[in-house]
Amino acid sequence: KNPFYITGESYAGIYIPMLAHEIFSTKSTINLKGVAIGNGVLGNAPLISMSYYDFSLGHGFITTGSYEQLIENCCECKSGDVLHECDFNKPANRTKCEATEVEMSGTENPYNVYDDCGANSAYLGLFNKYYAKASNKLPVNERPNINCPHQGFTDYLNIPEVRKALHVRPEDTHHWNDCDGSYSGGFTDQRPIIMDLINKYNIGKLVIFNGNFDTVCDHINNNRFVDSLAFKKDGHYSAWHTSDGFIGGFTQHYEKGLSFVLVRGSGHMVPHDQPVAALQLLKNVVGIE
Repeated sequence: KNPFYITGESYAGIYIPMLAHEIFSTKSTINLKGVAIGNGVLGNAPLISMSYYDFSLGHGFITTGSYEQLIENCCECKSGDVLHECDFNKPANRTKCEATEVEMSGTENPYNVYDDCGANSAYLGLFNKYYAKASNKLPVNERPNINCPHQGFTDYLNIPEVRKALHVRPEDTHHWNDCDGSYSGGFTDQRPIIMDLINKYNIGKLVIFNGNFDTVCDHINNNRFVDSLAFKKDGHYSAWHTSDGFIGGFTQHYEKGLSFVLVRGSGHMVPHDQPVAALQLLKNVVGIE
């Protein structure tokens, strides 16, 4: 009977809505009151597919000239000179498009562009493989090696004693990996499920939150996703604060318990990068003063 909430990050943007939908549709006794998804993978719908370049322009990683070259060479725009409305499956000039993409490629950590870490990544190959085949869009796999700070727990979870403690079958020779593109590409758009959660099942709260230093599941992408649900806005986009009075970020509320929350100064992992703000965010979700 206690209120129950589900939270998660990244690919949880796929399985949290599905899990919540299963709880409601099967008439479970679980008293589900809300969900919160951080820097979530919410699908590969066309409207959100190229926010990386808007992000890069906004953070000064590319020039306005490079941005304009993308529009000119890489797509047939549906309406006006707006990059996220372009169809990257049909580049205006494939050769120039690929050259522009390679020229723009950087070496920043895509999970937190202002974080410095080691030169090797345990899942660099998976990251590049996923983006290389995503909807046959730009060849992002041509980007130089990226820096990611996950080698430590990758090594740890593959230690024989740890595998045994986790009850991994001895005959299973697969190594633990951070992610697997063969699974992550199987679900393309969570809007129908999320619309059901809000309209059909009247979920109390549905919060999409994002750190603003992440390019993998960036805030522009997810803000567009939330806006595409077309719910009426409740108030203005405004600052929210932590318990010590500092600005935690910005938020936009919508009708029926939907919210988009920006967490200032965080990358892909909000609890790791901004723990105080993350705690306040969760308190806000569950209604703790």
